[in-house]
Amino acid sequence: MERITYVGLDVHKSLVVATAMDSMGNWIDQRKFGPTDRELIEYLTGLPGEKHVALEATTVWEHFYEAALKAGALPVLSNPLKTRLIAETSLKNDRVDSEALATLLRLNALPQACPVPL
Repeated sequence: MERITYVGLDVHKSLVVATAMDSMGNWIDQRKFGPTDRELIEYLTGLPGEKHVALEATTVWEHFYEAALKAGALPVLSNPLKTRLIAETSLKNDRVDSEALATLLRLNALPQACPVPL
C-alpha cells in the first residue's frame, strides 16, 4: 500500500504556505514559497508517496488546482466558509490554516467544494 502525504495549501496571490503530514498526523514539512506553477510542482514532487492536496476555493484556486494535477497530486477544494467554521481558532495565521486544511483532509472531514472551470 502506497504511503499518502496530506498537504494543506493556504494560497494567496503573492504567497503559498504549505503543510505536509503523514496518515498519522506527523508533520513531514511546512514551508512558504511563491505562487508559481514551478514552485508548487517542485514542492509536491519532492514529497513522499501519493499526494492529496487541500486548498480553499478562493479567487485564485484554479491556478493552484491545475498545478497540483500537473504534479500528479489529487487536489481537493474546500468550501472556505464551512472550513472556517470547523477550524476556527484564536491563533489564526497562514501556517495554522495550512495545517488545518491538511488535518481535515487527512481525517476525511474537509467540507468540499466542487471544482467548476471558470
